[in-house]
Amino acid sequence: GITFTPNQELDKTGKNENDGTPSTTAFRTEKNTTFTVSVGKEGFYLKSVTFKEDNTEKASSSNIAPNSTSISVSVPKNKFFNYITVVLTNDFPYIDENGKEQIRKPGEYTVLTSLTDVSNLGGGWYVVQGKVKYSNQVKFSGDAHLILADGAEMVVESETYGIRADKNLTIYGQNGQSGVLNDTTNGTNGIGIYSKGDVTIIGGTVTDTSTNGNGIYSHSGDITIIG
Repeated sequence: GITFTPNQELDKTGKNENDGTPSTTAFRTEKNTTFTVSVGKEGFYLKSVTFKEDNTEKASSSNIAPNSTSISVSVPKNKFFNYITVVLTNDFPYIDENGKEQIRKPGEYTVLTSLTDVSNLGGGWYVVQGKVKYSNQVKFSGDAHLILADGAEMVVESETYGIRADKNLTIYGQNGQSGVLNDTTNGTNGIGIYSKGDVTIIGGTVTDTSTNGNGIYSHSGDITIIG
């Protein structure tokens, strides 16, 4: 659901994930007020929030970062509104090898969480948000594409491989390129990232630490780092 802080009975106004609807409770700000608008629906992100009096905009969000689930909207004092429009999106952007933003649509990617069993993932597209940590290797059995969301931190600690890809592995970032992957292997022949195919790092910050092995190793492909 969608929540407002301070609430001030805003949850009684008409709000819709796609368009404005008439409110059951009109509201006027007595002073300059900053409202925090949050979405608690997993896999959905805020695209815009607009406070309106009928068809007249009174205040709105701006410059919302990708994957935002909470934003602040400043509403000046003595503003009356009876519509709130909250637009959500579950598209997931990433930056490709040409520096262009691309979109993965719902159903085209899987979000990895700390509860995900990563011992034998299939090929496909995977997304890391927030902080996730694994104490065993992350294995992909097919061609894998891993997107490090802005602000994400993926930590892998293993005795063998940090990440193992049986085919090709490609790692992407988002517009801010602030996603991080840290994997550490402590075994005798540990390897940070091991792939039987190509390893391509297009975005994010990737740190591979191996006590006695290689940081990144490709068995029969190429290792390419862009940016």
